Amino acid sequence: MTITSKVRLEPQVDGCSAVDECRLLGSINNESKQTESCWFGRVQMLPIGQNRSMPISTCDQDVDDLQISSIARFPARSPNREAMIVSINKLLSPTNGKNSYIIGAEWGQGRTAFGGATAAVMCHLVMQRPSPERNMISFSVTFCAPVTVESEIEIEVEALRRGKTLEQYSVRAKQDGELRAHAVAVFAGTVNSAIKIAAETAPLRPNDIAIPEQRLAVGLNPRFEANFDYRFYKGAPLYSGSTDREHLVGISFKKPPSSRGLAHLVCLMDACPPTPAQQLSEYHPLSTVVWNMHFLPSAKTFDLAQGIIMSSYGEVGIDGAHYLNERVWSHAGLPLAFSTQSVMIFG
Repeated sequence: MTITSKVRLEPQVDGCSAVDECRLLGSINNESKQTESCWFGRVQMLPIGQNRSMPISTCDQDVDDLQISSIARFPARSPNREAMIVSINKLLSPTNGKNSYIIGAEWGQGRTAFGGATAAVMCHLVMQRPSPERNMISFSVTFCAPVTVESEIEIEVEALRRGKTLEQYSVRAKQDGELRAHAVAVFAGTVNSAIKIAAETAPLRPNDIAIPEQRLAVGLNPRFEANFDYRFYKGAPLYSGSTDREHLVGISFKKPPSSRGLAHLVCLMDACPPTPAQQLSEYHPLSTVVWNMHFLPSAKTFDLAQGIIMSSYGEVGIDGAHYLNERVWSHAGLPLAFSTQSVMIFG
């Protein structure tokens, strides 16, 4: 179906105000939903004389005029998802050999970068600062403003304190002179302790259950999603109208990196979908505000090629603010990390 009709973009979308009108020119089918500048996921369409809502990809009728009342906009993407897959090692390579990075469009969600890519770059640089025998035990990130893809960001690392047992660092990500994200990293040496509390093993082994690969969300699939393989053992993709408040998801890189480190794990962990958003039945913007990660020594040595299993539980959500508790295991069931997130859902 080809649409060459005038449409009204009612919500403000990428600079289009409520009164803006534009001409939508594009060929739309089940494989590709794109124009020159954007592609559309789930769209509520109101053909003249009708009152019905449908995903645009399932509309097989000729339409003379459409009113679009809700729209999700991302940069144009090739129908060939394989062409978008890149290795995370490219993401972690500084442009100046030191502390400047460019997060490519393949790690984008619209014009902005996937938060896991930003956090991974910050983690990668700060990991080079402490004494090698010390392990990162905590990495707490506050996302202050969106990071634009294909534009240079500068990472600044400042030592807050280097003690006999602990080292603490401040990490700042800046773009165009503005602070976009801030993190505090804590490293610790080994301490002899009489108290040992074992972490719980994974609730399942992926080899025990055959689950096909699934998409991150219903109708909306930003570019970064193509770099990951998703298997939902519990819960559902985003915007699926599920009643669950928990996710248990297997996540791995489509192109496993040749090297590994905590930065790779950080990127995998943030690929886990924000659990409460599976209860939505249509697109609403969302954003992680604060993310606190805590790592076990095993996180440095697990088999990255196999990916992770991640549990995410929505503890409470009120007035748009949602609080998540998360646990991470290796593919073999080895405990790797714990985290909490504060997420805003705008709708």
